Amino acid sequence: MAELLFQEDDYLNNLPNHPIFNNNNNNNNNKNTFSIINQNQLILSAPPELRLISLTNYKTQQTQQYKLLIPRPRSALPIKPITTLTANPSSRLLAICSTDQVSVLSLPRTEEHSDSSTQIECQTTKIGAEDDQDDRREPITKVLWHPWSHRASTLLILHSNGILLEFDVSRDTLNPTQTIDFNSPYSLLTESYHHHPSYSQAGIASTEPFECHPSLISSFQQVSLNSSSTKKSLIGLSKHPQRSSTPLGSPKASRSKPRLSRSIPPSAKNHRSTSQGTYGAADRASSTAVSLCFGTGAGDWGPLTLYAIMLNGDMYAICPYLPKNASVSFFLSE
Repeated sequence: MAELLFQEDDYLNNLPNHPIFNNNNNNNNNKNTFSIINQNQLILSAPPELRLISLTNYKTQQTQQYKLLIPRPRSALPIKPITTLTANPSSRLLAICSTDQVSVLSLPRTEEHSDSSTQIECQTTKIGAEDDQDDRREPITKVLWHPWSHRASTLLILHSNGILLEFDVSRDTLNPTQTIDFNSPYSLLTESYHHHPSYSQAGIASTEPFECHPSLISSFQQVSLNSSSTKKSLIGLSKHPQRSSTPLGSPKASRSKPRLSRSIPPSAKNHRSTSQGTYGAADRASSTAVSLCFGTGAGDWGPLTLYAIMLNGDMYAICPYLPKNASVSFFLSE
């Protein structure tokens, strides 16, 4: 047993010396070079290359070779430097994200790791609509795969303006299946909203009629990390009037009733609560989305709870959040 542990430590200690980590650029402090470990393979972004080694092969053979992942078509890759690599739960798809674009690459099968070639061609697809005006794209702050999506193919893309887009990349890579606006949490996004200029900036196609109407999860509540803002209620349009929109943790949460408001398009200017029921933040930081994650756990509500955090520390929780094409765990269906 001790010998096995020693071999495991030796294998990990030698890994940083593998040639895959060699930097071909003159700048040794290139911040765009990083790697992720995805099950039994290590994937590294070393611009302009995507590199891969099989950790299983390396552990047994101590091989010093790595393979290059060649996207096909090459034009499907984001133009700007890659900021994030995220593998889906089945380890078959890799989301490649820059500051304003996302592409999905099909990872090679296990048997392709063992052949003698040094390059592997991988089908790659752009996600979202094309936008010729790059400077109008809203920055992307987080990319996340839903753990319970059918075929592990549901990708969530959070933009800094609070727009969350859900794509089922196995069916439609242009149009989102669901859309959430964290700055208007109860407002269903209508077709007129879909054609709004600010909406198109988030990367949603508007050239064809939107057949699948984006849906919004209505059990949307705010957890504020700012004590002064815990007294505020979120205002929005709810499909379930019996649900409360009072911030979580409030002693009156169980007795409060949600207030209704009309759906409004996004505005370039910050706006305050009004007598008409519209809601917006006076502080720009409270309307700037920073990150996104799912809860943890197995056989409980953890993977069905989606958390988002804003720049000022406000946190939002949506439960249950299911993708449009979901594969629900057997434990929850009992």
